[in-house]
Amino acid sequence: MAGRSSAIIFIQVKIKRMTYYKSKLEEIINELVEFELDGEDTQYILEQIGMDVQMAIQLTNKYPSVVQEHLNELKSEGLI
Repeated sequence: MAGRSSAIIFIQVKIKRMTYYKSKLEEIINELVEFELDGEDTQYILEQIGMDVQMAIQLTNKYPSVVQEHLNELKSEGLI
């Protein structure tokens, strides 16, 4: 029984932390929306928190045709 009680308490604590985390995340997002960030500001933030490469990978995976189209444009302009 003690093991089960510990597991329940652990889950309850985890849920409270997740709820707090989501609440804080929403606050941060709302503030960023108010600042009306542009792409460069967003990139700077991602670089500062060390998530720029991860985000590039995620966006490339989510929007492969957009990335390929942009690469083709850069190639046709002789930029790469």
